[in-house]
Amino acid sequence: MIHILVVDDQKTIREGLKAILESEPDLVVVGTAKDGQSGIEQVALLQPDVVLIDMEMPGIDGVKTTEIICQNYIGTKIIVLSCSDSDEYVSKSLRAGAMGYLLKNTPASELKEAIRSVYRGYAQIGPGLLGKVLSQVPKSNSNLSQINISQPSELQKQLLSTSSEIDIEDLGIRASKLQPLKNKSSYPSNRSWQSYLAIWLIGNTLLWTAALAYLKFKAPTYKSEWAIGLPTGKNSTNVNLPEIGNAYSQSDSPFSNSQVSDPRENYKFLVETKEVREAAASHLNIPVKKLGKPRIKIVDNTTLMEFAIDGKTPQEAYEKALAFQNALDARLNQLREQEMGQQDWQLQATLDSSKRQLQEAHKRLSEYKARAPVSSREQLQNLSTNIEDLRRQKAETLAQLQQITASSKELSINLGLSVQEAADAFVLQSDPLFQQYSTDYSRINAELVNLESKFSPANPAVIAKQAEKDEAQTALLRRGQTLLKKPFSQALLEQLSLNNDNSFNSNRASLLQELVSLQTQQKGLQNQAQELERQIKNLENRLSSLSPQESTLANLNRDVQIAEAVFSSTMTKLDLSKSDIFASYPRIQMVTEPNIPDEPSSPKTKFVLLGSSMSSFFLGTGLFSLWWRDRRNQQAKKEEKQIELNLLPSFNPTNNSNSVFNKK
Repeated sequence: MIHILVVDDQKTIREGLKAILESEPDLVVVGTAKDGQSGIEQVALLQPDVVLIDMEMPGIDGVKTTEIICQNYIGTKIIVLSCSDSDEYVSKSLRAGAMGYLLKNTPASELKEAIRSVYRGYAQIGPGLLGKVLSQVPKSNSNLSQINISQPSELQKQLLSTSSEIDIEDLGIRASKLQPLKNKSSYPSNRSWQSYLAIWLIGNTLLWTAALAYLKFKAPTYKSEWAIGLPTGKNSTNVNLPEIGNAYSQSDSPFSNSQVSDPRENYKFLVETKEVREAAASHLNIPVKKLGKPRIKIVDNTTLMEFAIDGKTPQEAYEKALAFQNALDARLNQLREQEMGQQDWQLQATLDSSKRQLQEAHKRLSEYKARAPVSSREQLQNLSTNIEDLRRQKAETLAQLQQITASSKELSINLGLSVQEAADAFVLQSDPLFQQYSTDYSRINAELVNLESKFSPANPAVIAKQAEKDEAQTALLRRGQTLLKKPFSQALLEQLSLNNDNSFNSNRASLLQELVSLQTQQKGLQNQAQELERQIKNLENRLSSLSPQESTLANLNRDVQIAEAVFSSTMTKLDLSKSDIFASYPRIQMVTEPNIPDEPSSPKTKFVLLGSSMSSFFLGTGLFSLWWRDRRNQQAKKEEKQIELNLLPSFNPTNNSNSVFNKK
């Protein structure tokens, strides 16, 4: 599939070409552009295989557009499709890098074949245009115009052919062969090998003279070296204050936090500061400029720092090293003292502030206790305990009440009386007078029954006994009403089953007494439960009224505790911080002491000789490469000149007017 971009300022031509080309299954028009600038942008975006471009367009013309595309997008091939067959247009297009130049009246079938040929890498020139290309050769004073022919013998055969039709594909002119020829003046001037040899000898003489002079006149210098290490351990102190809090002081390792800069970088900066250098120079009684600067190296993946400083003599280098190390130690101690002073001042200010806060908290607590009914939290705790005790007693009372109620109900069922009726019966049986009336009534009733069995109802004895019975009954009912304080009838008397059977009355009386006792206990328990509920309500109301005050008291107590903890911990930290003087500036451990050098550190004779030798080698290699390039350029120019002389006269451009495309 060949992707094609059409660039033309006329919309009708763009649309016509698109319709013609897309009729073929292997040709796809991926885009169109109306001028050179948009064409370049479309090439960058779409990366087409072949671009059909017009010569005359507004803005950037076809030649310039072709040149830009060929320079920046090597994989894209250009076919110029123009109305003009001007010699200048054809020549400029091919010089710019176009692989084909066709006229717009080219038949559609030939245009499609030309696109396929250019896509395969073959140049395409329209009929009658090849002569115009070759006719420019003698005028331009260039080598074979724009065409670099890799096989001149084949080209000679094609050009010398008597046929009036020239097949461009048979010429074997590919896109890689279309390039502007270099002017003869672009080749570097030719030099003989003797001139390059002379340059090499002069260069080596100057090089070795300078090297030997440096070794002879350079004053030796000596280097004293030493190394220090920064410990990685961490210290911590924890002081526990019972019922107050704890104070914690920690000194982390200076290398534990990756977000914090390496302390060795700080020490490196300190060594190079003006204060340290002046202190070291003052110790040696020399100017700062004469002291020099030490070379510092931070060893990777370690806690080490390496130092080195030069001197004119071994002893001078050693003394400079000691002076620098002592000056660094003194500066670090000074910085530590300054830091401790600032830290103590800050902690002391914090301590004073926390002390005032503690005093204010105690004052507020005392004032509140003096005016509030709640002086301690224990009061509410005791009140809550009492409420819980009362609730427990109430629960036990209700349990007993439930048990007695069940027993009373069961006994009432056995007697066939309600609790009230049983109470009434018990009251009546407990009264001696009522019992006497009941006994008399029972006796008279028995006697009446006996008389009625012997005599008729009209008998005076029966009538007298009946009157006595009525009188006894009236006295009994009147006594019952007096005792019960409610109407009392013979039916109620019979319902209560009150008779004079001693054994029966004794058992029934005990049961009635038990039932009444249970009833009494039930009422007592009910009253007790009500009293307990009343007490619970009172205590709960008191608790709810005292709770906000207790909350305020708890807040005040908490403020006092916090103030005490802050004050105590700050005071403890103030004491602990005095032992943590290496927090920001870790202590230094001397890994290796400054040494007295045995040999000079410079000049290094071996390095100077090796460098001179390598320079001499590279100089010779470079000059040999230049000579070899000149030699090849000379041979190339001779070959091109020979081809030009052999080919150009053999071609007759007058026969090109009838040239057409030959399709295979």
